[in-house]
Amino acid sequence: YHSTDGFLTVSTPPETNALKEAFAAAAQEVGYEYRDINGEKQA
Repeated sequence: YHSTDGFLTVSTPPETNALKEAFAAAAQEVGYEYRDINGEKQA
């Protein structure tokens, strides 16, 4: 699901956002599943 070759290269932005990380952690803590929108299970 994540290719390593091809014409387009994609990378993760270097900046971090503490609020975004806290929000994601809180959502997982109460039972929300983290899903990679480019992964096998998108919905």
